[in-house]
Amino acid sequence: MGITGILLILFSAALVLFSHNKVETVGAGLLITTSLFLIMIGIFHAGTYFHVFVSTYFNLTWQ
Repeated sequence: MGITGILLILFSAALVLFSHNKVETVGAGLLITTSLFLIMIGIFHAGTYFHVFVSTYFNLTWQ
């Protein structure tokens, strides 16, 4: 999950740089937030309190 999250952050940063309006910038910002939560899901393995917190917010930001 860590490598995927890092690649997603790089992709999202490119989206921010090449966005044409504020709506696209906000969408790319949400994608950066989602990718940070994806990285944290990989760091905090299942069964820990932080995994429950991070995976819940990942699902809220992804949808």
